[in-house]
Amino acid sequence: MTHPCDLSLVEMSERLACGDLCPVALTEEALRRAEENKHLNAFVTLNKEGALEQAEQSRKLIKEGKMRALEGIPLAYKDMFCTKGLRTTAGSRMLENFVPPYSAHVVKLLEGEGAICIGKCNQDEFAMGSASITGFGGAVVNPLSDQAGKDQTGKDQAGKDKAGKQLSAGGSSGGSAAAVAAGIVPAALGTDTGGSVRQPAAFTGCVGVKPTYGRCSRFGIVAYASSLDQAGVFARSVQDAFAVLHHMMGYDERDMTSVDSYRGEKVNPDMNFGILLPSLDVVEKYPAISEWLKGMEMLLGKKSVEKNMIAGERYKTKDVNLQNLESGALEAYYIIATAEASSNLARYDGVRYTHRSTHRSTALKENNIDELISGSRSEGFGSEVRRRILMGTHVLSSGYYDAIYVQAQKMRRILKGIFEKMFETYDIILSPVTPTTAFTLEEAKNFSPQAMYLQDFFTVQASLAGLPCLSMPFVKDANGLPIGLQLIAPAFQEERLLAAASHVEKIIGYKP
Repeated sequence: MTHPCDLSLVEMSERLACGDLCPVALTEEALRRAEENKHLNAFVTLNKEGALEQAEQSRKLIKEGKMRALEGIPLAYKDMFCTKGLRTTAGSRMLENFVPPYSAHVVKLLEGEGAICIGKCNQDEFAMGSASITGFGGAVVNPLSDQAGKDQTGKDQAGKDKAGKQLSAGGSSGGSAAAVAAGIVPAALGTDTGGSVRQPAAFTGCVGVKPTYGRCSRFGIVAYASSLDQAGVFARSVQDAFAVLHHMMGYDERDMTSVDSYRGEKVNPDMNFGILLPSLDVVEKYPAISEWLKGMEMLLGKKSVEKNMIAGERYKTKDVNLQNLESGALEAYYIIATAEASSNLARYDGVRYTHRSTHRSTALKENNIDELISGSRSEGFGSEVRRRILMGTHVLSSGYYDAIYVQAQKMRRILKGIFEKMFETYDIILSPVTPTTAFTLEEAKNFSPQAMYLQDFFTVQASLAGLPCLSMPFVKDANGLPIGLQLIAPAFQEERLLAAASHVEKIIGYKP
């Protein structure tokens, strides 16, 4: 018999409504599983007392017939989301003891529908990373680590290079992905700047959704790159992910980029899929991409794949085509993201609520503010955050702003135009999510920064264009690890994305 915590979110809700499941017992089990899976390091902070209080309130409301949409459902939030009265660190020593006096807008929306927060999930520091290893809480371990090197029947496969090793859960939202993949919660929130929901979802075998930029308020989310950051959802199925996402979207007057109102279109049941792949040398370089392409041929048929492959020359704007954008989009993304990060993180100075240097305590007494700020930022920020602040400060500096930053913004506009042209022909764009499957934590720690940045190779394009997109489990590699499929829809067409992903899910027979 299926344990209640292993049910889908929709099934949980149905059982809670009819009284077959108690929200208190469900929350207790989620907390127990979080403790049992401490080795995954998925959580920074558990909300034991608060979660049980919320669960008791849900129990009373259900008994009174006042059940809300997500009543009694245990969720987990990436530690970028402010939660009133519950520590929010953004994975950094700079905010190690910060307890917000308010909650993020999306958290308030979910709480308003009865969702229960069981804790805050581990991540890369300030969402900067692709392996969830840069946060002060330590590395997140992929729950699929024990399955690496085994075939689909669970039998050992001799000679598989990742068998018995700890795998990365991806980043920066690795803790949220691990919490869902381990069966601790049916869904969790993450943030996606350049792929930080989609890549961990692909690594852990979950569904990860990033909505259109502006669909969800950014109020109360610790800022990394403000023109790119967007709240997203992890779940074990497409239906579950959208069951949460639908309650997060909406206008918020405190976020000037949030959308006031939008009426969706009627979804065409016979969708035309375009397939976006890099040049042949990139495909040959990464075995996972070759396996992904084989999966596409099984999904749509070889002739259909050949017919719908998006050619670079067909989508040319000002002598820039898709092949030029392979590296260009990645470069533009890191220029824009680091520039915005250097500005957003300038507020963390050790003078107010953030980490204050312990070794330079006399600096403040001597009125040497510069030394205090320098010491506090050096101690509070990790190496990756410091690297990106320096990169961002450089591209915004006099003499480089026009030559680097402005050119990246031009590339961004060109990319948006190319996607608009593609969507004149195709309803949905399909692509890989990552160039590799989950790598080991040992490999991740030895990666150069450039090698780590390449994890965003397929995901930054949709982020720069602000488009809604989704990652879902697709096929497996030789180690039995999941390879993700990315679906990209036009701006504000989440309903089309849901319909397309549900259709693909049925075809491939995916079951969580």
